[in-house]
Amino acid sequence: MLTCDVCYKEFTRPDNLVRHQRTACIGKRRKVEEDQQGDVIVCEICDEHVTRQCYSSHLRSNKHKQKAFVIIDDDLEKIDSIFGDKICSFRVSDHERKYVDMKEFSNRIREKVISLIQSVRNVNGSLKVNTEIFGLYFINTKEEVEIKSFNTKNKIITVAVDLYQTYEDFMDEIMVKMSEFQERDSGWTLLEILYLEVNCNKFNPTRASSYIDLPTSIKGKRAVINVQNNDNKCFAWALMSALYQPTGLPQRISSYPDYRETELKFDCVTFPVPIRDIPKFEEENNISINVYGINSWYNGEKMVDDIVTVCICKQKRERHVNLLVVSDNFGNNHYCWIKNLFRLINAQSSTHEHQRYICEGCLQYFSTEDKLV
Repeated sequence: MLTCDVCYKEFTRPDNLVRHQRTACIGKRRKVEEDQQGDVIVCEICDEHVTRQCYSSHLRSNKHKQKAFVIIDDDLEKIDSIFGDKICSFRVSDHERKYVDMKEFSNRIREKVISLIQSVRNVNGSLKVNTEIFGLYFINTKEEVEIKSFNTKNKIITVAVDLYQTYEDFMDEIMVKMSEFQERDSGWTLLEILYLEVNCNKFNPTRASSYIDLPTSIKGKRAVINVQNNDNKCFAWALMSALYQPTGLPQRISSYPDYRETELKFDCVTFPVPIRDIPKFEEENNISINVYGINSWYNGEKMVDDIVTVCICKQKRERHVNLLVVSDNFGNNHYCWIKNLFRLINAQSSTHEHQRYICEGCLQYFSTEDKLV
């Protein structure tokens, strides 16, 4: 007997085994090979094989959430996280009555949601938070009932953020989307608001060290130079790529001078460089640096990457550099040089391609330079 080394199915003839490995077993074989190469993550809760690129989306999928629930009380459920509490989701509801008015439902659960976000913030510090409402809808023409959801963009929640105002912003965004949906898809009637989902991600771009590849959506804009360092000096190599013309491929360290042999003074910071040390480096080297981060959020169909401000210089100097902090799901961070800020953020707020003027602090657009000033 002959045995397939992937699925262990037995065959009496060699040609049947070869045919099986070329057709029926090729998907399983590819999955095993990807696991061996480290390109696939196995979710410890769902036992699903997920690529690293799709892992964040998987954690927000209903298939994962249905297997990860932990009931906290009658109206609050938590979705377990395998990263401690760096990524966690909660479902908030009110089983005492049935709601069809979003404003009434939001008023009812306001204190519970705010208290929840505050408790998670107390444990993890700064957060990235977004919300998603789930409702039961009915359409007369098809006599069908479906659960539909409407989510919000991520917001950075620090100790200085007014949670009540943030909550109102979330609810306003959701109500606009619900209203637009009913206007766009006439015939759908809201039968019941089921629950609000609160998704919390730990936001801590304070240190950046080893190389991390850019998300596909960012890489495709060709606006960021990501030097492939193999040490914890990515801050220095990002500055080298910004201040010196490359002699070879721009993503290679060998294309730039050794940062220790340049006029820049790195003695004032420690590697990996925390965000809080950047102002010291600016003063010591007469240079200004802005740092931006990536907010990744699920829009119901796919993951969307938006650029947000992390640290803005107090005074823009003659030598100025914009850096991007890239993070992964395992707490690692990495600095890159933003070669073209306009190209990087243009698509997230407008479809117009003509030149406009950007405020580097708030990332708002202006049609003329006079309006920007």
